[in-house]
Amino acid sequence: MTARQLTPHLYQPDGDLPADHTGDQPCTCHLPRRHARHTVPDTADAQAEHLRRIGEDQD
Repeated sequence: MTARQLTPHLYQPDGDLPADHTGDQPCTCHLPRRHARHTVPDTADAQAEHLRRIGEDQD
């Protein structure tokens, strides 16, 4: 597996691959659209904590 397949990333349909039985195009990483790898983690809390630590929070 490539690093692209192992890290979470946004779904990007691959036009060269045929659609599956639901009509969805596989991603450029060759995984289905609904695969867990296409769920990017929420980073809002970590970003808010980082901004608070460096003194740039908006509160």
